[in-house]
Amino acid sequence: MTLYLRGNYYSFTLRNRSALVITETELKLMAAAAKMGLKSNPKNGYSTPAAIGTPTAL
Repeated sequence: MTLYLRGNYYSFTLRNRSALVITETELKLMAAAAKMGLKSNPKNGYSTPAAIGTPTAL
């Protein structure tokens, strides 16, 4: 379907909804990964580092 509006043509294409389907398994895996990111406490006997990342050359 094509629509003419304010001097411009717009085309509407039907999209395949199956391309956007996320399974329950994928949702569970994403939730587990998010929870692991929140549990970044150091083990007993170790202190939290001042910075996390790659050191830069001065």
